[in-house]
Amino acid sequence: YTPDTDAFLFINLGTFFLLLLVYLGMQLHFIRRHGQTIGKRLMKIRPVLEATGERLTAAHYVFKRELLIYVINSLVGLPIWMNADWVLARGDNRRTLEDMLAKTIVVNAPDH
Repeated sequence: YTPDTDAFLFINLGTFFLLLLVYLGMQLHFIRRHGQTIGKRLMKIRPVLEATGERLTAAHYVFKRELLIYVINSLVGLPIWMNADWVLARGDNRRTLEDMLAKTIVVNAPDH
């Protein structure tokens, strides 16, 4: 390695992690403020508790919907396309694995 190569790698990794932190911060802001991620807000959908229909707290959203499925996918190696295929094959309900584990449903949220 030359010093230029190391500096280039350091700058690229630093930029990547900075952008990742900004992205995660924006997602967390949207989850806390609106009860939905940026993508769900754009699609005008929102996950709510299955039993009561209430909006999820930020902690419930992050830990049960996002981190739990990430850990399961990492440990089991469940590809994203398998989860999508499972949703499409299940009929009218069309709940994802994270919906079932977090006991949530996704509803239309046209008014934001």
